[in-house]
Amino acid sequence: MSNNEDPTVSRLLEAALQRKRKLTELDKSSKKHENLNTEEKTKSALPTPKFRSYNPQDESLKVSKIPSIGPMPLEEAETNGTNNEPIIQEVELSNLAPRKVDWDLKRNIAKKLEKLDKRTQRAIAELIRERLKASESTS
Repeated sequence: MSNNEDPTVSRLLEAALQRKRKLTELDKSSKKHENLNTEEKTKSALPTPKFRSYNPQDESLKVSKIPSIGPMPLEEAETNGTNNEPIIQEVELSNLAPRKVDWDLKRNIAKKLEKLDKRTQRAIAELIRERLKASESTS
């Protein structure tokens, strides 16, 4: 090695050592931060267990058992959901017949067609006015 390369190499080595020190300091600070977070998490309240199908043996855990709910009596279940009146009095033929294949397309473009119909009527009226003016001017 020559003397010219020595100072540049030493500067590069110093810079590398400084980067290494900074990285180790950052690593240490992040580990401290992680340790604080894990301690806070362990100190926070743990979720209480909910026992649905398990009967705990410990008395302190029996408090958190969810009471079992049995099925409703058969008579009560039948009368709750039924209504004595018939739902449909008469069946209309239009509701019974199947719809055409393109009914949804017609429904989707109905608003646009209304606008076009209005424009068409205006254009027809304008053409009639022009023909009347032309016939009056020729006669």
